[in-house]
Amino acid sequence: MRQKVIYSIGLCLLSAAFAILAIYADAQIVPRVSISIYKYSVNSTKQAKGFDQFKDIISAKIRKLSEELQVKSGKIDYISGLSPHFVTRPNNIEHLRFDGSVEDLYKHWRNSSALEVFTGRVRDVGSGLSVRSDVFLGDLKGDLAKQTITLDLPINDDQFDTTRDSHTAVTLYALAMDAQRCGSPPDVVLVFLSEAYSRVNDVRENVPDIKILKEAIEKAIGKLR
Repeated sequence: MRQKVIYSIGLCLLSAAFAILAIYADAQIVPRVSISIYKYSVNSTKQAKGFDQFKDIISAKIRKLSEELQVKSGKIDYISGLSPHFVTRPNNIEHLRFDGSVEDLYKHWRNSSALEVFTGRVRDVGSGLSVRSDVFLGDLKGDLAKQTITLDLPINDDQFDTTRDSHTAVTLYALAMDAQRCGSPPDVVLVFLSEAYSRVNDVRENVPDIKILKEAIEKAIGKLR
C-alpha cells in the first residue's frame, strides 16, 4: 500500500514537472512586439521639441508598418501588437534616459521581452534636426557582429508618411530574427527579411552601420534560399 502511495505521488510530481516545462516552453516562444524607447540626450529647447516630434514619428512608423505587414501575410497576425514603449521610472510618467552599462541594457531587453531597445541623442544638422539612434537587438542580432547598431533619422514631417527608413529596416530585421527564434516557417521569416531589404536599399549610404545591416539581411536571406 505504501509503495502505491509513493508511486502515485511520484506520478503527480512528474506530471507537475512536465506541466511546468510546457508552460516555460510556451513562454519562450511568445513573439516580441514591444519596442523600448528611452529618452534621447538633448542640448537645447529646440532639440527637446525635436525629440517629442521623433516620438510621434516613430510611433506613426510602427503603426504603419504593422498595418502593411498584416496585408503581406495572414500568418503574422501577432504583428498587430507591434508598439512603442516609452520607458519611465516605476510608478512615474517621467520618460527615463538610459545611463547604465551594456549588461544593464541586456537585462532590460531580456526582462521586458522587448524586440529592440532604442537609445540615442538628437543632433543639429544644418538648419534641421536628426536623431542618432543606438538600436540594441540583444540575442536577435543574427549575423551582426554586435548587439547594437547605430542609425540616423531626420526629424521632419515627411517621415510621418513613410516606412522606408533605417529604423524601420532594423525593426524588420529584428522581427525576422525573432520569427526564427519562435520557430516560424521560412516563408514568414522571408516576409520580414524581404521587406527589410527593400527598405535598407532606400537609405542613404552615409547613415552609420547601414551597410553592416544590409550585409546581415543579405546573409539571412541567403541562408533561407
